Amino acid sequence: MVEENYVFPLSNFQDDLLKWLSKDVIKPSIFTDHVKKWIKEGLNDLSVSRPKSRLSWGIPVPDDDSQIIYVWLDALVNYLTVGQYGVSLCGLLIYIS
Repeated sequence: MVEENYVFPLSNFQDDLLKWLSKDVIKPSIFTDHVKKWIKEGLNDLSVSRPKSRLSWGIPVPDDDSQIIYVWLDALVNYLTVGQYGVSLCGLLIYIS
């Protein structure tokens, strides 16, 4: 299937993610090596939207009425909010509650 979607360039962040993982951020830490190996194998860019004509529910893409944010992306935010997980974005510690 070929369609236009918005794509998050995850592959651009491979080196940054490996650097971040060196700070012992995965809990429990026994999974750190597994995640590093997975990242080193190469990250693919992620399609984060679907055409509204194919998906009638979801979060609308700002400034593009033809696209909806794909369910798995908004589901990740739900996991963080349920766990009231603190995340660091651009050097700021954000607690979602």
